[in-house]
Amino acid sequence: MAITNDSAVPNPDFVRVTFDPKADAAYIKLASFGPGEAVVQIIVEGIPNLADIVLDFSSDGQLLGMEIVGARAVLSPELLASANPPPPSHKPNLGR
Repeated sequence: MAITNDSAVPNPDFVRVTFDPKADAAYIKLASFGPGEAVVQIIVEGIPNLADIVLDFSSDGQLLGMEIVGARAVLSPELLASANPPPPSHKPNLGR
């Protein structure tokens, strides 16, 4: 039987998705956090030549969110259509 830490489980009522069509970048926010709290970014190579993923972690190792550059190739059109626009200061972590 697995032991889970309920505070580390994303709240489905909180999960937010934003999509920047110009950058073809989506961000899936899994936890509430402010500027400077995502202190570790890990780049995960996705499908070659289609998408890359950047995972954002807090200093205590909590996964805060993920950015998907090349989102149209790996996320459903329905999800992207229902996503919110990014905040005005948004800049993708990876360029395509």
